[in-house]
Amino acid sequence: MIAEGTTLTGDKVEGWMKEVRTLKDRYPLTYDQSRLTGPYVIEQIDNFTDSQAIITTEVGQNQMWAAQYYHYRRPRQFLSSGGLGTMGYGLGAAIGAKYGCPNQLVFNIAGDGCFRMNLNELATASRYNVPIIEVVLNNHVLGMVRQWQKLFYGKRYAMTNLRAGALSRRTEGMEYPQYTPDFIKLAESYRAKGIRVTKKEEIAAAFEEAKKNTKAPTVIEFIIDPEKIGYETCAYIGLYLKDPEQFDTVTEALKFIPEVVECHFTTGQYDMFIKIYAKNNHHLLEIIHDKLQPLGLSRSETIISFREAIKRQMPIMDLANDED
Repeated sequence: MIAEGTTLTGDKVEGWMKEVRTLKDRYPLTYDQSRLTGPYVIEQIDNFTDSQAIITTEVGQNQMWAAQYYHYRRPRQFLSSGGLGTMGYGLGAAIGAKYGCPNQLVFNIAGDGCFRMNLNELATASRYNVPIIEVVLNNHVLGMVRQWQKLFYGKRYAMTNLRAGALSRRTEGMEYPQYTPDFIKLAESYRAKGIRVTKKEEIAAAFEEAKKNTKAPTVIEFIIDPEKIGYETCAYIGLYLKDPEQFDTVTEALKFIPEVVECHFTTGQYDMFIKIYAKNNHHLLEIIHDKLQPLGLSRSETIISFREAIKRQMPIMDLANDED
């Protein structure tokens, strides 16, 4: 690894790039290609633009996908606030990028949460006829925060559901239109073109229509299922080692498999017992075959969790009182 603050020059640059390529081969990007997802949308933008567009981003899952699935070919092609967490940055950045490079296609990649932070700048783009393309990956949630609540907080979701009627018990039972807010009507109210995409087959036509709209901004809303984003499968796997004395070696190897979140040395029939998160069952199978089996397993037994029924902290204060 490269130490923080190190300046890379000459051979060090090539060494670092070699390490990056090794990590890419070891941990290839994967996602469910059977449905409309954020990564799929970014890949289609990449294909449509031949990797030549200027891409700006908001903050969250949209930012990660834009960084991972678009192939950047030159400096200053990717404009993002990085780790500053400035939701709303991307729309203004896209307007500036289009002014600076009027002959380039400019896409801003946003989630529905980020888009709400600064959508009023559509008025600026519309007033000055700036033909940016605003991509809204609408999954009706604050995706990255919700993903963390799912993975690390037992699905105890708090203030991440943006779907109308979902934020308060006082609204239970009330009926709302399917799209609330309706980003297409909102775009049209700013004299921008609004396009809604609900399936993969509609993407190409949407991009072509946006490209032809050279006198005003275009908002393309992609309806993404929040339940198909992130790591949906939780599994517990008992591992049998060909050589039980390799426990320490295998443990070190497991540290380099990011989907493995726990590893235990237990009594009973297993040599090791691990907890793992996968994007879906197909991804789980790939992890077992491609990442776990080569570690020297004789066999494994997998238990998939349908849902977490109880998760709580130890009542330390109560235990202390019991001891008194």
